[in-house]
Amino acid sequence: GKAPTSPRRADHQPSICWEGTGFHVKNIHLDTVEGVEVFKAKLQSKADYLYTAWWYSNDSLLTCHQMAWRKWSFQGAEPFYLINVSTTSPDKLDLEVAKLIRGGLGELGINP
Repeated sequence: GKAPTSPRRADHQPSICWEGTGFHVKNIHLDTVEGVEVFKAKLQSKADYLYTAWWYSNDSLLTCHQMAWRKWSFQGAEPFYLINVSTTSPDKLDLEVAKLIRGGLGELGINP
Protein backbone atom coordinates (compact mmCIF):
# COMPACT_ATOMS: atom_id res chain seq x y z
CA GLY A 1 0.00 0.00 0.00
CA LYS A 2 0.93 3.63 -0.39
CA ALA A 3 1.98 5.79 2.53
CA PRO A 4 -0.80 7.51 4.46
CA THR A 5 -1.87 10.97 3.36
CA SER A 6 -0.36 13.81 5.41
CA PRO A 7 -2.81 16.48 6.61
CA ARG A 8 -0.09 19.08 5.95
CA ARG A 9 0.46 18.22 2.28
CA ALA A 10 -1.50 19.29 -0.75
CA ASP A 11 -3.81 16.56 -1.97
CA HIS A 12 -5.96 15.94 -5.02
CA GLN A 13 -8.89 13.79 -5.99
CA PRO A 14 -8.09 10.60 -7.93
CA SER A 15 -9.95 12.17 -10.85
CA ILE A 16 -6.82 14.22 -11.65
CA CYS A 17 -4.77 11.01 -12.01
CA TRP A 18 -7.49 9.42 -14.17
CA GLU A 19 -7.51 12.44 -16.50
CA GLY A 20 -3.73 12.13 -16.77
CA THR A 21 -4.05 8.51 -17.97
CA GLY A 22 -6.49 9.38 -20.76
CA PHE A 23 -9.84 8.88 -19.03
CA HIS A 24 -12.55 11.51 -18.96
CA VAL A 25 -14.16 11.75 -15.54
CA LYS A 26 -17.92 12.13 -15.66
CA ASN A 27 -20.70 12.51 -13.13
CA ILE A 28 -18.68 12.93 -9.90
CA HIS A 29 -21.23 12.62 -7.11
CA LEU A 30 -21.67 11.61 -3.48
CA ASP A 31 -23.20 8.25 -2.59
CA THR A 32 -23.60 6.28 0.62
CA VAL A 33 -22.43 2.67 0.87
CA GLU A 34 -22.57 0.72 4.14
CA GLY A 35 -23.43 4.00 5.88
CA VAL A 36 -20.26 5.70 4.58
CA GLU A 37 -20.36 8.66 2.21
CA VAL A 38 -18.03 8.15 -0.77
CA PHE A 39 -17.36 9.96 -4.02
CA LYS A 40 -18.23 8.06 -7.19
CA ALA A 41 -17.60 8.79 -10.87
CA LYS A 42 -17.80 7.23 -14.31
CA LEU A 43 -14.57 7.04 -16.31
CA GLN A 44 -14.52 6.95 -20.11
CA SER A 45 -11.63 6.27 -22.47
CA LYS A 46 -12.87 5.96 -26.05
CA ALA A 47 -15.41 3.06 -25.87
CA ASP A 48 -14.19 1.79 -22.47
CA TYR A 49 -15.95 2.63 -19.23
CA LEU A 50 -14.93 2.17 -15.61
CA TYR A 51 -16.77 3.06 -12.43
CA THR A 52 -14.75 4.39 -9.52
CA ALA A 53 -15.20 5.42 -5.89
CA TRP A 54 -12.88 7.00 -3.34
CA TRP A 55 -12.76 8.00 0.32
CA TYR A 56 -10.28 8.35 3.19
CA SER A 57 -9.91 5.81 5.98
CA ASN A 58 -7.79 5.17 9.04
CA ASP A 59 -9.93 2.10 9.90
CA SER A 60 -11.67 3.89 12.77
CA LEU A 61 -12.88 6.91 10.81
CA LEU A 62 -14.01 6.99 7.17
CA THR A 63 -14.93 10.07 5.15
CA CYS A 64 -14.73 11.43 1.63
CA HIS A 65 -14.42 15.00 2.90
CA GLN A 66 -10.89 16.42 3.07
CA MET A 67 -11.67 18.93 5.80
CA ALA A 68 -13.00 16.16 8.06
CA TRP A 69 -9.99 13.82 7.86
CA ARG A 70 -7.54 16.72 8.10
CA LYS A 71 -9.28 18.04 11.22
CA TRP A 72 -9.29 14.56 12.79
CA SER A 73 -5.59 14.16 11.93
CA PHE A 74 -4.67 17.44 13.62
CA GLN A 75 -6.68 16.29 16.66
CA GLY A 76 -4.47 13.18 16.94
CA ALA A 77 -6.29 10.54 14.85
CA GLU A 78 -4.27 7.75 13.26
CA PRO A 79 -3.01 8.48 9.70
CA PHE A 80 -5.53 8.37 6.86
CA TYR A 81 -5.19 6.52 3.56
CA LEU A 82 -6.88 7.50 0.31
CA ILE A 83 -8.90 4.48 -0.83
CA ASN A 84 -9.78 4.31 -4.53
CA VAL A 85 -11.47 1.33 -6.21
CA SER A 86 -12.55 0.94 -9.85
CA THR A 87 -14.62 -1.75 -11.57
CA THR A 88 -16.29 -2.45 -14.90
CA SER A 89 -19.88 -1.96 -13.69
CA PRO A 90 -21.77 0.12 -11.11
CA ASP A 91 -23.07 -3.05 -9.39
CA LYS A 92 -19.55 -4.48 -9.04
CA LEU A 93 -18.40 -1.12 -7.70
CA ASP A 94 -21.00 -1.15 -4.92
CA LEU A 95 -20.02 -4.72 -3.98
CA GLU A 96 -16.30 -3.87 -3.87
CA VAL A 97 -16.83 -0.64 -1.93
CA ALA A 98 -19.02 -2.46 0.63
CA LYS A 99 -16.41 -5.24 0.95
CA LEU A 100 -13.59 -2.72 1.54
CA ILE A 101 -15.61 -0.70 4.04
CA ARG A 102 -16.55 -3.84 6.01
CA GLY A 103 -13.05 -5.36 5.79
CA GLY A 104 -11.20 -2.15 6.56
CA LEU A 105 -7.63 -1.38 5.61
CA GLY A 106 -6.63 -4.98 6.30
CA GLU A 107 -8.66 -5.95 3.21
CA LEU A 108 -6.08 -3.95 1.22
CA GLY A 109 -3.09 -5.39 3.06
CA ILE A 110 -2.54 -2.18 5.00
CA ASN A 111 -1.76 -2.54 8.69
CA PRO A 112 -2.06 0.94 10.22
